[in-house]
Amino acid sequence: MQRDSIHLSVPRRSHSERASGQFFHLSSVVASVFVPTHKQLETLDGSYLSIGSYLTESEEFRELTIEVHGHGSRQIGTLVRPLHVREIGFDVDAVLLLKRAAMLRYGGAEGARRLINDLHRVLKRYADHHRLGIEKWDRCVTLVYVDGVRVDVAPVIEDPLVSIPSGETHALIPDRLLERYAPTNPRGLEQGFNTAAKIQAIFTRVLKEAQVLDYATRADVAPLPDPDVVSKRLLSIFVQLMKVHRNICFGAPKNDSEDLSPASIFITTLAAISYTLKAPQPHETPLDLLLDVFETMPMCFQRERRPHGDEIWALPNPWAPGDDLAACMNTPQKQAAFFQWHTRFCRDIGELLESIEQRSGSGVTEALVEKAFGPRAASAVREDSAPKAPTSHAGRSVVFGTAAGAMASLPARANTNFGSPD
Repeated sequence: MQRDSIHLSVPRRSHSERASGQFFHLSSVVASVFVPTHKQLETLDGSYLSIGSYLTESEEFRELTIEVHGHGSRQIGTLVRPLHVREIGFDVDAVLLLKRAAMLRYGGAEGARRLINDLHRVLKRYADHHRLGIEKWDRCVTLVYVDGVRVDVAPVIEDPLVSIPSGETHALIPDRLLERYAPTNPRGLEQGFNTAAKIQAIFTRVLKEAQVLDYATRADVAPLPDPDVVSKRLLSIFVQLMKVHRNICFGAPKNDSEDLSPASIFITTLAAISYTLKAPQPHETPLDLLLDVFETMPMCFQRERRPHGDEIWALPNPWAPGDDLAACMNTPQKQAAFFQWHTRFCRDIGELLESIEQRSGSGVTEALVEKAFGPRAASAVREDSAPKAPTSHAGRSVVFGTAAGAMASLPARANTNFGSPD
């Protein structure tokens, strides 16, 4: 296996405290249009709880369910608007965790297909009752709300392995051909990310921000977490920023064209590995750490060059042996797209920093924000820079906000007093 070094295209010079602070202030403005407000989070969580309650009480799964729990970006604080860059709505992932005894019903050659079909049948009743859209996929079933919220429900069967980290949460999920089960461990991935995020970064300079506003005063933006709390989740902040840029860079797939954007699980895992390596090392500012983490990410997965010149990438899941988190990246087109995105992110951030450092003016900065994060982000920056009446909270410091809290688990036979999502 080979790990090729890729050098960051952003000049690695020291940026002023003003430029570093202003960059993270702009990041908080960008966040205001891409991360959910508390009201939106309440809607997401209400939908999740209502669906979970329905599943745990259904005839098909009542006796087999251990719990329904969240997983993915909602759990680790990296939730942003989805890839297709729609105006409203967020995607939420939920797991229907079944007892090992479920294999008596869902084992065998047709078991995985039967499990997905049963899940679809139950959720179809729920969707019809609440007038929701529903989509069946190879590994999950999606409920679609009129406000753009999409809840993906994946069925997994417990399969503890004592020989691996977080082995008690190891499980099996239908493979993409619905012919067998593949290893998975959503809780293990979550725990691994959270362990990395707890690493306290070391900074040798303190950021100073100018014209920092209190976004909690805006009705459509959630109050941001306390900066001291957010600083402990810098990894989540970094991943959010990367995902927003990726979404704008690739946009929505057109017609039946292949989606070449790097998968969120691939980006998130690489960022966690890189952060684990780099956060303990002294950096002048969070900006320097962000650039260092991003530079290191392409060196955190395995690349095997084959005789014909193409490559096989591998990113073994330590919490689920046999699960390769880079499997979705193994086409020449997707691999090239990853490196192109990596180069563009470096270039866009570098140009934005240079404009701040050189005091190029709001028009130049807004244009560079639009290039990196899209027109909606640029509009937010333009609104932010407009003169405003002072408030009693002027001068309060904010940084790129993370989604507040994680969804609670819903145990089997839970009460049904969660209300209707519609």
